[in-house]
Amino acid sequence: MNSPKQFWSLLFIGIGIVFSIVDSYPPLVGLATVAGTTLLPKRAIGLMILVWLVNAIQICRNPNHPILTVSLIWTLITGLGIVLTTGLAAIKPTLMQKSPLERLLWVSLVSLLGLIIVEVLHTAFWNTLGGYGLTFEVFVWMFSKELLWTVVLTTSHLLIVSLTNNFVISRNYRQSVF
Repeated sequence: MNSPKQFWSLLFIGIGIVFSIVDSYPPLVGLATVAGTTLLPKRAIGLMILVWLVNAIQICRNPNHPILTVSLIWTLITGLGIVLTTGLAAIKPTLMQKSPLERLLWVSLVSLLGLIIVEVLHTAFWNTLGGYGLTFEVFVWMFSKELLWTVVLTTSHLLIVSLTNNFVISRNYRQSVF
């Protein structure tokens, strides 16, 4: 591994693929939020498209999930929402860079906005077909799942960065002293 950035990219893609294999409905918004806030924008979008593609393939392989035109359009709309969420998260305002708490607040806000983006796209699509019944309780459940994984992954990234920086600083210190 040449750098911590490569390590995080590989770890992130591994986590995203495992989520997609284990759960038909992984926290894609949470993953998109973390990708956008921790990776370069092009890499974040590329990795999220890969995770979304793996998830789409897994859904198509599920015998309980029929492959219909509607479900394919739904999957494409989800992909669009994920790319938009990743782009929103990639804005990275200076607020996010001051402290870990402010960063967690920012990713929580982006996670909420990302879920709203995805669900507005889904609702707009389903309303053209005659209705979509997203209740407040379902939205809260979805948001809590997305937020949980957003916070877990962001905290993991902060720990990796902290440990890596401490290692690099201590290694450079030892090299300069000895």
